[in-house]
Order: sequence, then C-alpha cells, then structure tokens
Amino acid sequence: MRDIFYHECALGERELAVPAVLARLQSVLPAPLLPPNVAAPVRNLNQYIEAQVHGEVLLSRDAEALVVDPSFGDTETGSVLLQLCERYQVPLHWHHGFQLPCARVPRDFRGPSMPSLANRVARAGVVEASSIGVAVRDLRANPPAWSDRGTFDEVLQELKLLWHVLVKYGDPATNAGVRE
Repeated sequence: MRDIFYHECALGERELAVPAVLARLQSVLPAPLLPPNVAAPVRNLNQYIEAQVHGEVLLSRDAEALVVDPSFGDTETGSVLLQLCERYQVPLHWHHGFQLPCARVPRDFRGPSMPSLANRVARAGVVEASSIGVAVRDLRANPPAWSDRGTFDEVLQELKLLWHVLVKYGDPATNAGVRE
C-alpha cells in the first residue's frame, strides 16, 4: 500500500492512485479467472499484493483454481497436484512457464552467485521452476550437501533469487509435459 500513496504504483501499473486501485480490485476480483496461458507472461517481481491467511484453507472451498508451471507436467509433483485438483474439484491451469539456459544467467541481477547456482540446479543446461523445486527438496533432505553455499536459510534464499532470475530473463517455456 505504501507504493500507492508515495509512488502511485500498484498491481504492476504506474499512475494508479488509491481510488483507481480500489475500483480496479472491485471490477477484477469478481471476474472469472482466464486461463493463464492466454495472456502474455508477466515478469513483474516487485509490484504485488501480499496476503496473509490466519486460519484453515480448504482447496474445495477457498481456491478458484491452481496454476502450475508447465515444467512440473511430467513430474511426481505435477501428478500430485493433478490428483489434488481432481479430488477437490479445483481446475488446474498451466501458465506459460520460463526456461533459462545457464549461459544466459546474469551475474548482476540478484547477485554474482546466480550463474554457479544455475549450473548446479539446471537439467541439461537449462533452469526451470521444477529444477529449482528439485533443488529445494534436495536441500531439505540433505542440508550438508549444500553447506558449500551457506546455511540452510541462505541457500533457500539463494534458490528463491534464482527463481527471480528465471522469471525476469527466461524464455517462454514449451508446454511439453503438460497434461490437461
């Protein structure tokens, strides 16, 4: 909300004052969810609304849809998400997704350690959301294997920053592996 008051910027748009934000929210929130792979991918990492939920969340009651990166399509995680959506009758949508060759990971965005981390987590020289997810799972299962990069919390933060790099610089992914 601070950005709205001081910079008239919200929801990834400039020149948007408080009344316009409220009007936008009132018109957009009740609208049906469009399939996320219809519009151009959004790369905005700095303008968003953060919400905290204090209490129970039920997929069947509280979720309109689950939106998943296509790199999870032919993975165990993708299968689990598909089963959850079927069980709780929640539509599953695949967004565009991003792929980033390690050779194109910049050193000057989110820190100079990003290229070496990308090389460590990439599959076939390409970083995707699922390869970052596999790294997080491995970090949780085997923290000593990652101690060369820092503490558990430091490496987890570094993996989050690599995801930022992927979203900012990645190419739209091919939807191979996505099941509807």
